[in-house]
Amino acid sequence: MKASATTLTCTAGTAPGRPVTFQPSIGLLPRAVEARGTVYLGTCTSPNGRATRLRTGRLIFDGTATASCASATGVSGQARIAWYNARGRYVGTSVLRADTSSLTSSNPADAFMTGAITSGPLAGRHASAQAAPSSSLTNCALQGVSSLSGTGRMTIS
Repeated sequence: MKASATTLTCTAGTAPGRPVTFQPSIGLLPRAVEARGTVYLGTCTSPNGRATRLRTGRLIFDGTATASCASATGVSGQARIAWYNARGRYVGTSVLRADTSSLTSSNPADAFMTGAITSGPLAGRHASAQAAPSSSLTNCALQGVSSLSGTGRMTIS
């Protein structure tokens, strides 16, 4: 049986009332935006057994990109992930440098949670996120969107 390349997989979601924000708002045409947000990571499991002590986390990001309703490119910035064990005790902080070269989704918020972990727990690994917005994107192209809430999954390999 082949060992899993996945080191950690977690559910991900914004807190109620605390969406990811974009300034200025994203719209139909790509433009320079600043994005900020906090995403909570939970129910973390380690398929290959290399990160069993990491059970939950809080990811905070701040960065810039050229973004629209459907994509984000030229992402610059970083995220910090504070990790906690099964008893809720802090076990370390990872720094995630955004890199959209391997982005597989069209959700602009995912771009800030995809990239290389450069220090802390899981340093040298790659993180990728796939979230489904729970906020409506129906009017994004016409009115723009300044915030998004959602849930999804983060995988670290």
